[in-house]
Amino acid sequence: MTDPNISITSDEGHAGHPNKRPRIGNVAGSGTASQRFFNTPELVSNVLPHLSKDRIDLLALSLVSKSLRAQALKVWVRQLDVSVAHAKRLLNFFKDNSTLLEHVRYFRLQHDHEYWHPYALTPVNRRCECDWYSLNELIQMLACRSTSAGMSKLPLIDLRIYDCDLLCLPAVLSQQVVALSIRHMQLMNYSVEIDSSERRSDSNSDSYSDSYSDSYSDSYSDRDSDRDSNSDSNSNSNSNSNSNSNNNSNSNSNSNHDRDHDSDHDSDHDSDRDRTSTEGATVQTPLSRLTFDKLADILQKARQGPGLCSFGLDLNGSEPDPSTLQQMWDQVVQHAPTLRYLTLELDWLDFPTVLSTTTFDHIEEFFLGNTQYASAVERFLDGAENLRALIILAGTEGPISSQWRWRQLSLRQTFSHLRHVAFEGLKLDSDRLKSFATRHPNVVDLLGGDRISTEDSAMRFSRESSSSLEFYPNLAHIKIESPAQLATHLDAGRSFAAISLPPGADMDRCLLLLHSKSRAAERLTSLELRGNWRSTDTYFSQLLPLLSSQHFPNMAELNLYRPTSRDRDYDNAPFLEVGIGRLMTALTCARSLKVLEIIELVDELGEEDALREHEFPPALEYFILRPSWPDGPKYFRFVPSHPEARTEPTESGGKRGRLQRVPAIFRERITREGVWHQPLSKIRTETVLDHLDDPPNLSLG
Repeated sequence: MTDPNISITSDEGHAGHPNKRPRIGNVAGSGTASQRFFNTPELVSNVLPHLSKDRIDLLALSLVSKSLRAQALKVWVRQLDVSVAHAKRLLNFFKDNSTLLEHVRYFRLQHDHEYWHPYALTPVNRRCECDWYSLNELIQMLACRSTSAGMSKLPLIDLRIYDCDLLCLPAVLSQQVVALSIRHMQLMNYSVEIDSSERRSDSNSDSYSDSYSDSYSDSYSDRDSDRDSNSDSNSNSNSNSNSNSNNNSNSNSNSNHDRDHDSDHDSDHDSDRDRTSTEGATVQTPLSRLTFDKLADILQKARQGPGLCSFGLDLNGSEPDPSTLQQMWDQVVQHAPTLRYLTLELDWLDFPTVLSTTTFDHIEEFFLGNTQYASAVERFLDGAENLRALIILAGTEGPISSQWRWRQLSLRQTFSHLRHVAFEGLKLDSDRLKSFATRHPNVVDLLGGDRISTEDSAMRFSRESSSSLEFYPNLAHIKIESPAQLATHLDAGRSFAAISLPPGADMDRCLLLLHSKSRAAERLTSLELRGNWRSTDTYFSQLLPLLSSQHFPNMAELNLYRPTSRDRDYDNAPFLEVGIGRLMTALTCARSLKVLEIIELVDELGEEDALREHEFPPALEYFILRPSWPDGPKYFRFVPSHPEARTEPTESGGKRGRLQRVPAIFRERITREGVWHQPLSKIRTETVLDHLDDPPNLSLG
């Protein structure tokens, strides 16, 4: 999303002249045009969601010239996403640029463990006490600065935390909480470390995300001649060096990472010298932990502001004190007039009676996992008529009594706006499910498990069965088990936006069947191939040509999954970088391909750039590398070799450039109520693009 009037020097130029900033392009008045853009609130407001797709572009733009820096950073800080791991760097940045705090409009705090969802940073298991001190200091600065600028300047707050976190939220910000997601954790399983060697190990395990954090915090404290002459000389020196490293961050962030963290460790321990700490030891932190009482107090204060729009509770296998839990439920129902998203993982506790006796007129998405007493859930659904997504996972590991109770669920309700459904572990009779499906023909996705159990073992009411399609005629996502099954659907005139072909589905025949139906081939925008192949050569020579735009003109996302096979006839060798390069070249025939993902059996690519000066599909934007669990995914975006010039197509119609490592792919959108919302993230299909829209795009509002 780079400004066409701005040209960035090549990486080689940055390396050769580390003290030079990127150049303004030769277009006359380019700087003035950019200034006019940033000084026009209407333009900024409309374009901001698109810039958020690649937030790194805003940061790069702020380095182009001194005249653009203030405007670009004001736009960047409007959506402030903070993790505990990176609080120290953000704190340093805002200490040097405190006036930017009054421009924060949306603030999200995520505990690092929340990064487990598919399209975010790799998680970090433990964090130091000093991270929490930095985070709380940053929050206090935000509260003071925003309050001094006027109550209307207070940001909307989205909290995703554990109930034992060391968060201190000022009352003035508690009033601005619009989303609260809590995960209950037993204290015996949660420790706060102040071991510097452990911290260093954690930092190295997440080296890219931390070095990326360097690029967006420390480097933008850069002092130029237009900065206040009273700035500290040492700060000047440090920030200038950081700015130099950031100009070449894509190629050098790892080389600077260890040095930066060495200084961070020293400064962290210096700043905490008044606190009791022993290197190499685990001690009880003096900060007070969040408790259910304090969380209920946040809920109460939130009623004085815009009101809570999203609430989530995951009991995580442990039961809190019933009286304090009831206190929280009493506060949640007070937000019924504003609540839109409700997620409950109750770990076989009873569904709260107070929720079943309250009408939630505005609930749009309801996720319920592992609870008892279907009759209470039924009464809750009676008062939630505007649901767009209904997900109930009763599970199969709970008490027998609970499974029996779920048979009493009548599904008598009709939700006129319902589009997403998932029932798992509910042993209901098939007639009840058929009746529910008949009343909801606009459902586009059967989320969650592949099958919905019924009392009739011969009746498998599943995502891929013809029965489900008979009653849900507008399904957009489907999982195909065999060519015969696909042929049945196609002969009935059905088409789908996203298709998954699991192992054993005979991918070649399925793809040829899709070729034969032009309407189905044109509608397909996402394809997931989850099969083995006997040799890589066969895969490249026979399968990939079937994916060309000649056959699938609108295919925007491709997921290649290779499960391991014990059969020696199958190729289990991991993809090397050269193999990925060969794959990119072969896929130049897929003209509309925007996102490519490879899962399993992939060797590590470089920590930063990969496949320099290589050929890629002409529309490619993102590449995701997802190794075996527990390794986190890596994300890359395509960067052209010469962004300042028009890219000439290669002989095969592709484009030339490189893959640049980015910390995450942002699929969330911020609702008008201020909730950082990842639609149906608990259970939706793991695609980067939203394939329910036409054309498919990132879920950005």
